[in-house]
Amino acid sequence: MSDCEKLATCAFHKKYESIAASTIKRMIDMYCTGDNSEKCLRKQFIEKTGEDPPVSMMPNGIDAESGRKVDF
Repeated sequence: MSDCEKLATCAFHKKYESIAASTIKRMIDMYCTGDNSEKCLRKQFIEKTGEDPPVSMMPNGIDAESGRKVDF
């Protein structure tokens, strides 16, 4: 397993890495430091829009605060 190349600059990771909530921890383990970094919808958001995704957008595309899917 290798860390995502955007890990150091990812606003989601910076904001939520210290939160012990199991859902957030699983997201980080799966996408940020696991084998699924290429499936990260935050990265796809950047590639498609050229902009940073909302900070609360989890790697699976769901907003961590509202529970709704982020459209892009």
